[in-house]
Amino acid sequence: MKTAIIAAVLFLMIVGVYFFTTEPAVAPSPQETITELYVAAGEYPSLAGKLAESINEISPTPYLGDTGWIVHRISFVLDRPFAYLEYTDTKVALRLLLQYYYKDSGIKTKVLATFIPTEHGEWELDHGKDLDGRQRLVNFIFDGNAKQWMPEKQ
Repeated sequence: MKTAIIAAVLFLMIVGVYFFTTEPAVAPSPQETITELYVAAGEYPSLAGKLAESINEISPTPYLGDTGWIVHRISFVLDRPFAYLEYTDTKVALRLLLQYYYKDSGIKTKVLATFIPTEHGEWELDHGKDLDGRQRLVNFIFDGNAKQWMPEKQ
């Protein structure tokens, strides 16, 4: 039993190091360029669609359901290249914080933190580091009828 617990803890530590390392394993080649991506408010729906479409590749947690991950809410940090994605596979609900940027003329992401739901409907930090909480967020939800990302009414 102790061996299984130790093996599980070691596995989780290795996964955490792999997904939350802040330095790239390999230095970028001279051809690669990384540029921070600042998005105007009018571009958030388009970016939300791109992030939602690639959630199965972005999420460090494999999905359990048959449909894959489904993003239902994205909260963009105003004037900064960060977003919180809330998503589910119909069995598990998760949230992550990611940074988005341009790399070689494409949008790339880096997961900075993951969260799990609490019994009180809030989010608890699971891995990584959250932002300081003083950011203003712009929330978007997917409108299934209109088939587009819409600002969330508050």
